[in-house]
Amino acid sequence: MSRTQQRTEQVGQVVVALHDVAPLFEDAIRAQIDLLAAMDVHRLTLLVTPDWHGAAPLADAPGLVELLRVQVAAGSQLALHGYTHQPAVGATFAGPRLSRARARLFASDAAEFLTLTEEEAEEALRAGLEMFERAGLPRPAMFCAPGWLHNAAVKAALTRAGLRYLIGMSDVRDLWSGWRIATPSVGYMGAGPKQELGVRILNQLVRWTKLRSAPVACVYLHPQGEPTGALVRGQLAYLSKLLARGWQPATYADLFGAGSATAASVALEVSPRVNLPPVSHDDGHEAIYEAVVVDNPNNESDASAEQSVAQPEANPAAESVATRSERRRMLHAS
Repeated sequence: MSRTQQRTEQVGQVVVALHDVAPLFEDAIRAQIDLLAAMDVHRLTLLVTPDWHGAAPLADAPGLVELLRVQVAAGSQLALHGYTHQPAVGATFAGPRLSRARARLFASDAAEFLTLTEEEAEEALRAGLEMFERAGLPRPAMFCAPGWLHNAAVKAALTRAGLRYLIGMSDVRDLWSGWRIATPSVGYMGAGPKQELGVRILNQLVRWTKLRSAPVACVYLHPQGEPTGALVRGQLAYLSKLLARGWQPATYADLFGAGSATAASVALEVSPRVNLPPVSHDDGHEAIYEAVVVDNPNNESDASAEQSVAQPEANPAAESVATRSERRRMLHAS
């Protein structure tokens, strides 16, 4: 079998993430959910902004709240996506140089968590979680910063606010244990023409490199711009190809071994280190799942930005990344 054939047959789990779930975009979010349902994709990760630009509280949007309840009942997962999705007034960006550059180029109006101190970040996170509770929705354990942009101060605030998982553009991390899973991502930003062109180029690079051998992928959508237009349908066409090859829709919770019953909040019933595969540390505190290629989009203090490892022996579509890693560890131990 040729290398090309082997790559063609690679299958795994694909996370579909809908960003900027907020009352202002309810119609667009519903339209995207309908498009995905027509493809038989029902397990989604919905990144919810509790108070869009400080003027659209989630608790005051009963239609959207009911939609989210229905989605959770169908096995989807909710994640906290900032608080207002807007930088603090008059604040400057603080964080890694690459993150600041990305914010200026692609997310100058969205990089909320590059403008907050540790105390301000914790206050915003707690306020967002309280908004979920006021709306009668499950309290999420996962957080994704707007624009995937955050700094070290935010990481420190996350665990104090009770959040366990951090979603990045190219990975998702368990902050309790240090585990992380690479999630090479392609998608639609809903931004201006120049930014969208850059995203399309990045999409192609990710498809040609990371996604040819990755056991996990992410397809993300935004509701701005043309939420059901040609660029969105292009991403859905790629998703359809993955599904036709046997890839299975999943949530970020599924990647850590949580079932549909806990997908909304990812409230795992074990301690962070129970039944997990042994870890390796590339800089003393960042642990890497052995089943993935790890990528560091935030340009933080990793000594190694990428590590290639063996792929799972069994069908990856039937197991979570954590389960596959544990199974291999047991085989090696025996």
